[in-house]
Amino acid sequence: MMLRKEGFMKRIFVLLIALMLFATSALAEPWRVFDNAGLFSVEDAKTIEQAIADFQRTTNTDFAVLTFEGFFGNNISGKIAELFYEFNNFGFGHTASGIVYFFHLYDGMLYANFGLKGETNAIIDDEKHHSIAVSCRQFVTEGNYTSAVLHLIDSAKEEVVAYKKGR
Repeated sequence: MMLRKEGFMKRIFVLLIALMLFATSALAEPWRVFDNAGLFSVEDAKTIEQAIADFQRTTNTDFAVLTFEGFFGNNISGKIAELFYEFNNFGFGHTASGIVYFFHLYDGMLYANFGLKGETNAIIDDEKHHSIAVSCRQFVTEGNYTSAVLHLIDSAKEEVVAYKKGR
């Protein structure tokens, strides 16, 4: 009888641990800026994190930023963004909806690619992404990468909100 009770208690303990891990999902995870290229100051990264948190609350869609130094080519960069997103278990809802922008700095030029998951694939197509990227080009030219990212977040938020209102 004692062995049965211990087995039952172990199962309850494992279930409680699993529930606690589930409760600490991506929404509780504060880190969404991964600045490997050193483009942002600590304060800038905090500002971007706050903008991402607002984006998440407003759209119920995840968002992450990854920077890296080096050139990978557009086809590979998009795949890196998607793999990074999946590897880190980003995303909200059953479709893991979200966006990751991948910036790679090479020879003084900043290249941007994105990975979309879940319903964001239907929201931000290549044409919209290109339009958003062009609209922040001035910030990049000036070396104001923080403003460029904040503009990307705001533009993506407008697209997602407009799409969800139109459903």
